[in-house]
Amino acid sequence: MPYNLITKISSTDNILNRSFFKGIFTKYGYKQYHRMFSWLFTLVYGYFLSQVIKTSGYLDQSSYYNQSAAGFVYDMLNMLAYSVCLYHMSGLQKNRNSFYNIDSLLYWIPYLSSIIGFAALGEISWLRTLAITWGFWERLTNKAVNFLLISSGLLISFIIYQIKRACYENRIRQLICPLFIIGFVYSLSWVILSQIENASSILHLHHAFLAAIFSFWFSNWDNVSAIIWHAINIGIWAEGWNIYGTEEVYIFMDSKNGTNLSLLGSVSIIMFLSIFLLSGLRFTTIHKNPSIKRSVSFPGVEHTTIEIN
Repeated sequence: MPYNLITKISSTDNILNRSFFKGIFTKYGYKQYHRMFSWLFTLVYGYFLSQVIKTSGYLDQSSYYNQSAAGFVYDMLNMLAYSVCLYHMSGLQKNRNSFYNIDSLLYWIPYLSSIIGFAALGEISWLRTLAITWGFWERLTNKAVNFLLISSGLLISFIIYQIKRACYENRIRQLICPLFIIGFVYSLSWVILSQIENASSILHLHHAFLAAIFSFWFSNWDNVSAIIWHAINIGIWAEGWNIYGTEEVYIFMDSKNGTNLSLLGSVSIIMFLSIFLLSGLRFTTIHKNPSIKRSVSFPGVEHTTIEIN
């Protein structure tokens, strides 16, 4: 019942889904930049809201890292740089459903709520030490296990729903391709660390990194649950960057850094990438410019065909 009510309200033109900035951008002829601006503005707003929460004294000092002024700025810039990639890989710039907007209360209410809520969750004793590394399940308390089972079950059920819709609408590739690209990049990073330079690293999936991955499954805003879940995940993404900094995207926590990548290692990687590059030529077809034939007839003149290249 509540979900049906939200769906009904959000499917009509009202204050809940009305854009804050679209009218301004449309009026002055910059409508094509509206969605990107809304995306970056939303992230910056959430980043500063996290800073307000962090400096309010509500959070324990052990809940966040000691961030300098320069660190604050560079963490924000890094967040925006990563978020531009996230924006394009999610296909948000191609989202055909213009009814749902990033700069709307429908997006901002769950977005800001997730920032505040996740910061509060970090103050719970049995969640504060939660770190997703190898064997983390064995270190969890019963309360943490129950919390993860319920929250993960809820999230997975909505992901399955989105997968079913994607299969039905024949757009499953849109969901899988970004995950494949990220998996390829981080797998290559793991090969460099562990296999080439023999650096000892520990896999550590930070909550902001996981939230960004989950957001891919909700990037097609054809239903209200997709935009709400996307907003929740992006709120966690923005909060993580402010609370923990750039390390939120470091999934390899080093216990031994290893030496710098050698010439042999660099050449090996270049050869692998070159083979991968050349293999793409198999699927490349060279098309000649098609000839266009037009029939032109004039009174008193015999019908002729003109070929234009």
